[in-house]
Amino acid sequence: MTSVETVAHWHALRLAYEKHGIGLEQLAIMARRALGSLERRARKEGWRPYEKREEFAHRIMAAVQQIIGEIEDIGKDLKDGAGIDKARVEAVSMLMKTVEKLREIANFADELTETQAKRDARMAGILDRIDTRIVELARHYAERLVAKAARP
Repeated sequence: MTSVETVAHWHALRLAYEKHGIGLEQLAIMARRALGSLERRARKEGWRPYEKREEFAHRIMAAVQQIIGEIEDIGKDLKDGAGIDKARVEAVSMLMKTVEKLREIANFADELTETQAKRDARMAGILDRIDTRIVELARHYAERLVAKAARP
């Protein structure tokens, strides 16, 4: 397997793990690699399991639903003629800011994954050019050796 194929292979394994939820055990079997090798690489490169990100998104949505419920309750209290509880409004405001920050963090994590994929693709291109150049140099050297051997 060339270095380009190796980079592409690892990138595909990571995508299968992070984006499609295929477990490391299944990937090890499919890729005919040792499970320990995949686990070490995943740990070293910070692979994030698909399920955990989905779980994180569900928790954020649950928090958003809770905040919406609080806002609706404040609105009902206002309709009923109750006064505005400043502490409650401030708490809801802080929770909204927290959820917004969590959303930014989630988006940033996705951007990092995309950035890594772009870096991997760029590196694969560089390695492909290096492989091509090595083959060209080897052919040129072989031609010189053949020409030298053909001389009396």
